[in-house]
Amino acid sequence: MRIKETYSITGMACAGCVAHVQDAISKLKGVSYVEVTLVEGRTVVEYDTDLIIPEEIKRVVDAMGYRLLLGDPKTREREQKRFERRNLMSIRIRLIVTVCMSVLMMLVGMKHDALGMGHHTAQIIQAVAATVVYFFCAWGYHVRTLKQMRTLSFTMDTLISMSISVAYFFSLYRLFSLGDETLSSVFRYSYFDVVGMIMSFVLLGKLLEEQAKSRTTDSLRRLIDLTPQTAMVMGDRGEYEEMAIEDIKIGDRVLIRKGDRVPVDGVSEGHGTFDESSITGESLPVERMVGTPVLSGSVCVGAPVVVVAHKVGADTVLSRIIETVRQAQASKAPIQRIADKVSGVFVPVILGLSFLAFIVWGLAGGEDAWLHGLYFGITTLVIACPCALGLATPTAITVAIGAASEKGILIRDAVALELLGKVTDIVFDKTGTLTSGLPTVSSVLWTVETDEYKSLLVSAEKHSSHPLSGALIRSFGKYQKDLHIIDFVETPGKVSLLSSMERSIEWATKVWWVRSFVSLTKNLQ
Repeated sequence: MRIKETYSITGMACAGCVAHVQDAISKLKGVSYVEVTLVEGRTVVEYDTDLIIPEEIKRVVDAMGYRLLLGDPKTREREQKRFERRNLMSIRIRLIVTVCMSVLMMLVGMKHDALGMGHHTAQIIQAVAATVVYFFCAWGYHVRTLKQMRTLSFTMDTLISMSISVAYFFSLYRLFSLGDETLSSVFRYSYFDVVGMIMSFVLLGKLLEEQAKSRTTDSLRRLIDLTPQTAMVMGDRGEYEEMAIEDIKIGDRVLIRKGDRVPVDGVSEGHGTFDESSITGESLPVERMVGTPVLSGSVCVGAPVVVVAHKVGADTVLSRIIETVRQAQASKAPIQRIADKVSGVFVPVILGLSFLAFIVWGLAGGEDAWLHGLYFGITTLVIACPCALGLATPTAITVAIGAASEKGILIRDAVALELLGKVTDIVFDKTGTLTSGLPTVSSVLWTVETDEYKSLLVSAEKHSSHPLSGALIRSFGKYQKDLHIIDFVETPGKVSLLSSMERSIEWATKVWWVRSFVSLTKNLQ
């Protein structure tokens, strides 16, 4: 049986990682489709259950130095959050250690005479500090590089690991084997400090990158948070019991209290007022009568009401919105596909150019020719980190779509987002969705204006669930007093006498025009 499942992969750092993971999964027997995203780590795989099981996919991904998370969406979400927190803390610790070791190496290297230590002693101190950086701060890069090289895959980790490895081991060889008198001034000193400087910049960039990725996924998580975890559902004995939303079934009667968020799509069994701004974009709360639909994600702002569930789980409007945002963030714009293709071949090309620089300088001859070749080979590796090339485009797309979803704008996919940059004019169908959603009092006409009346108005409106009561409270809140309300009755759905008179006049005018038209028609005949 062919099914499509969604998993999460942690540990990917660049578009090269995504390309190699996607390529490795797609080559597995039984896999017909795979799509991997960098920022969120979301992986969609379509496969034949008769030919392959998820554990086999996990084994292949884990062997490449990454981690594939199985299980239900909530379990994966918790695992991913836990990994992100641990990873962020680990990066901060390693960055602090690396910066401290780098400062020590530079201080000892430049000021060892002033500090009263010999050149050889300074070199040994630098070697110890570089060893801490190499084996503690950069160890994860070495492990992933070794795993990836087994499958002949090259990523940003390969460049980082190889550049600092060459600089570190050359410096050790320089310290214990080469004499100062045989080297030119260019190679008089070791390059232990280069190890620290490279890792300082790499880890600093990695920290900023992880923080940016965390912010981009926050918008989607805020959408997910719109779904409550529990709800009050009527049980078999006719009493409302708190129940997890996963256990709600179609036909269940759910009690929505004031301030509660609706967990299902259904119909109202009574009169209620709901804030649907997070779903529809409408700024003002809407009233729902008996039998009218109520959307998941909306908030009850009036009296408690019972909603009969018609759609639950992934079938609700809110769940479909979340899935739409996920798919939009996972989609790739044409420019991103170009960047992915370039990143896929970028690392092997840089490795080849680095080796070519080493050979050309070595064969060119001259003083310390091969050492010059090694120096420029290391330089080529260090400056050619492709992380920005592969990360900039997907990060920009994810940030844009996430920021738009926070403002109630749902973008279908990355292609639509790219085309949006060419739009010159936008036509909106109504103004209600363009307002701030916060009504204010613009003018007031009092028959008798006193502070006492204003205080009474605020006290009454504080007990009201009308959508405009908040505007009155904000406008006259300074006149509030501790007044005890003995009796309060709110009658919804009624119109004022003035409104009734206006409607009567309007209908009378329409009737007069109709009668006049009929009379004129008869006269013409």
